[in-house]
Amino acid sequence: MKNGENIKSGGKRLVSALTAILFIISLSGTALALTGKEIMQNVHDRDTGKSSASKTKMVIVNDKGQERVREVQAVRKEYGDLNKSLIRFLAPADVKGTGFLLWENKDKDDDQFLYMPATGKVRRITSSSKSERFMGTEFTYEDMENRKVEKDDHKLLGEETIDGHKCYKVQSIPKAGEESQYSKFVSWIRADIWVPVKVEFYDEDGALLKVLKVKKIEKIQNIWTTSESEMHNVQKDWKTILVIEKIQYNLKIEDNYFTERYLKQG
Repeated sequence: MKNGENIKSGGKRLVSALTAILFIISLSGTALALTGKEIMQNVHDRDTGKSSASKTKMVIVNDKGQERVREVQAVRKEYGDLNKSLIRFLAPADVKGTGFLLWENKDKDDDQFLYMPATGKVRRITSSSKSERFMGTEFTYEDMENRKVEKDDHKLLGEETIDGHKCYKVQSIPKAGEESQYSKFVSWIRADIWVPVKVEFYDEDGALLKVLKVKKIEKIQNIWTTSESEMHNVQKDWKTILVIEKIQYNLKIEDNYFTERYLKQG
């Protein structure tokens, strides 16, 4: 009887020990689970190179399926944890020479400037104008900015698989006092590379307005790059498709590219 009791007692101790270990592991997993804010900070902090130069094809598709194609070149440069960017339209003739300049700022709204060759003037994009469409696309001037993490309250909604990849689903709601044309964003973030593969934009009434989908991701110069994406306005059924035809990272780019003077050179 004693041997049987010892075996039974030992078995109970083993089960208790295993239960305790599993409980500790579960607590550790909970403690290490990422928050919505941490996920979005990882997206913001991922490597995008110290600078870049790219050429992109832009296709605007209306609700009848009619297309307008534009060619765009862009340069970007990091200044600490902030960026400056210049976009220039190359074709067709009616938009050729049009330029867009963006300066990210730390403690205030980003600065945006639009140059139109027809007027020969630079227009500063004000906060009240950032809900306007950018050059007839489904991207607004607000969408052109790299939204700062601290502007929103972020909540992890769960995990989903998209195209075979684990994604974090995060809801982001603008904080009180932070201007936005959107009531919320819902993002699907690839957990292995911190790249958004889908983003839903909701209007001020809480209705789904637009969906951004990433069609192709490539690793270029060891940097994960969104090389094809589509912004679909689901309320009016217009789309803007962006296809990066060429991109290079970590080039030497002169500071004068990011000035109003250079913007006006067309």
